[in-house]
This record gives sequence, structure tokens and C-alpha cells, in this order.
Amino acid sequence: MATQAVTLHASAARTADGVGPTIDCGGAAQINTLRLTLDVTANTADGRALPPGTPGVAPIFSVYIETSPDTVAWRDVSHFTHGSAIRSERLSVDGFDRYVRCRYQLAPWNGPNGYPVGVTFAVTGDGA
Repeated sequence: MATQAVTLHASAARTADGVGPTIDCGGAAQINTLRLTLDVTANTADGRALPPGTPGVAPIFSVYIETSPDTVAWRDVSHFTHGSAIRSERLSVDGFDRYVRCRYQLAPWNGPNGYPVGVTFAVTGDGA
């Protein structure tokens, strides 16, 4: 079976929680396994870059892979490592329903009353 390129989140800066586009893994696609890469390329707090070793609680950035049989009721099927590091991380996902998307959450730096955060990231890969 040939592989198909998938993009669950094109590279972009985000400052609030959200979801990426819905991917149809059923029908003609017949995707049973997704091999995904999370690329985090920038991380800021209050518009300033966070240098390594910044004291205090770093922003927590979470990316979940969700699935649904109907695009109405979604459930988590997997997730990348929670954290704030600039990184590239791989994840293989199977056992999902027809539709798949990513959901991302950003927690403020230094607690709920801390600085607003921004994260630039992409979730891409292939399905077979």
C-alpha cells in the first residue's frame, strides 16, 4: 500500500488552544497507521524568546491526536510528550476511527497568571 502525506497542523505560531484540520483516514484513503512528526521551532513568553534554563515554570505545550467516527464525538488516541522544549519528536499511531485531527493546548509560563505564551509548531507525516 502506498503512503500518503498528511498534515495535522501546518507550521504556524499559536497563542491559544485549538485544533488542526480533520483528516479522513477511511473511504478511498484507507489509512491504518500514521507516522507523525511534531516539530516545535519557537517558544516565547510575553513575546520574548525563552532561553534554556529559564527559571520558573516553563510553558507547557501539549499536542493530542484525536479520532472520531463521525467528526462530532472526539476521543484522545495518543499524544506527544508534554513540554516546552524546541524539538522534533516522532509518534506512530494506529487504532483510530475514520477521522483524525490534532488538538493543542498552551499553559501560561509561570502559572495561570503568568506570561502569555506562543509556540510555533507543525504536525506532519505519512499514513499507510
